[in-house]
Amino acid sequence: MKFPRLPLTREHGSWAVLAVPLAVGTASSVQVRWEHAALAIAAMAAFLSHVPIRVILEHVAGRRRDDALLRGARWWAPILVGVALALTSVLVLRGATFLLSCVLIGGATLAVRSTLQRSGKRSSLGDLFAVAGLSLGAPAAFALGSRGMKDSAFILWVEMFLFFGCTVVYVHMKIRAAAQKLHAFSVRDRIQFGWVTLAYHVAVMAIVAVVVSAQRTPVLALAAYLPMSIHAVVGTIRLTGAVQFKRLGFMLLAHSAAFGALLVWAWKGAV
Repeated sequence: MKFPRLPLTREHGSWAVLAVPLAVGTASSVQVRWEHAALAIAAMAAFLSHVPIRVILEHVAGRRRDDALLRGARWWAPILVGVALALTSVLVLRGATFLLSCVLIGGATLAVRSTLQRSGKRSSLGDLFAVAGLSLGAPAAFALGSRGMKDSAFILWVEMFLFFGCTVVYVHMKIRAAAQKLHAFSVRDRIQFGWVTLAYHVAVMAIVAVVVSAQRTPVLALAAYLPMSIHAVVGTIRLTGAVQFKRLGFMLLAHSAAFGALLVWAWKGAV
């Protein structure tokens, strides 16, 4: 029997935004448990279901969709949603009631993102809402293996959101620059296109510094943002309209892995 093709997202960076928070939350928790595997499968199923669900909703709204794509969406959507709900229910019944909050918040953020991008055009705000939802894997996994450490789990969620927000504003700066079709930018052009990126990174470093000074997160957590922040500053200074997005994607993936490793190192020393 040949299964219908599963419609997948074309936003390849979203896989890292899903995987890194789950990995960081799991590795940073007091104890790695079998429930972490169930959480990862549930999160993956929920993530994979969002494109099939979107295809079905667009078809219902009257938008013409490819027959094979629609058939795959109708096949996979109930299966993936069923797996996500079943595993989440098992975890909740075993005492992980905080997952209900994660489900509600995640659903709300992704719904807002879908509304903002209904026209099909990506926006920084819409991607930030998506990042907020996908980053919930970190606090969920951390709390699952660290009973009663809900405050720390919230801080970890904020840290993951702030980092992946860095990648969002940086990529959108590159997209806007590439749209100009210019190979040489003046200093004024670089300021015009890059001031939001630079301001965001300054704000992130300031927020994390405040959290560190309040002793709510390890000092090393501040260092985890430095590679991406340095990259963003250098990228803004050298900004041109010639952007190799495939190369940029691999570089951001490397930054995500480095950030995750540094944050795990920081939190394992604190837990």
